[in-house]
Amino acid sequence: MSNKIMWIEMASTDVPASAKFYADLFGWPMVTDEKMDYTMTAFEGDETGVGFPAVNEEQGYAAGSVIVYVDVADVDAAIARAKELGAPIFMDKMEIPTVGWMAIFGDPGGNRIGVMQSMPPAE
Repeated sequence: MSNKIMWIEMASTDVPASAKFYADLFGWPMVTDEKMDYTMTAFEGDETGVGFPAVNEEQGYAAGSVIVYVDVADVDAAIARAKELGAPIFMDKMEIPTVGWMAIFGDPGGNRIGVMQSMPPAE
């Protein structure tokens, strides 16, 4: 199904402590991608994952900020529609190698929302 919530990012001032908290609280498995310096849940299957980016005001990750990512069939179409609706574009289409494409824009209430289009499986 397209247009479902597929990823959530919760900015943290202490990424290891946040990851440990949620692992201890809910039993969520965690993994850190050393290349990307990014800690996230390691769920199996199609559960909505959670990532913990470090607070970085220049990249728009303020303490306490949460970004919800929606699975879309076409990132370009989602960006175009968001622009038609007057949304500010915070991050234009960007490729995540072997994963897909993403973009981040704003809503009228000041929230940031991400869209993500998965790459087709390798043949």
